[in-house]
Amino acid sequence: MNGFAVWPPANASVSAATLAREMMALTQATLSPTPFPDDAARGDGQPVIVIPGFLAPDMSTSRLRDFLVRQNFMPVS
Repeated sequence: MNGFAVWPPANASVSAATLAREMMALTQATLSPTPFPDDAARGDGQPVIVIPGFLAPDMSTSRLRDFLVRQNFMPVS
């Protein structure tokens, strides 16, 4: 060990190419997300509890909450 960081080999499960590919996919998903289904249920103002994943911030459910509002539900987080 010489104390310097060593990049993982290109065929490793984690590499710079993997990071670049994942960042590109995240950017693409953020800029042009898939549309919500047209035949989704419609509400009458009923409250819906929205719980983020374990240790995830409320911001992680913002797109879901926006969709619920458009479908006439009342999201509560």
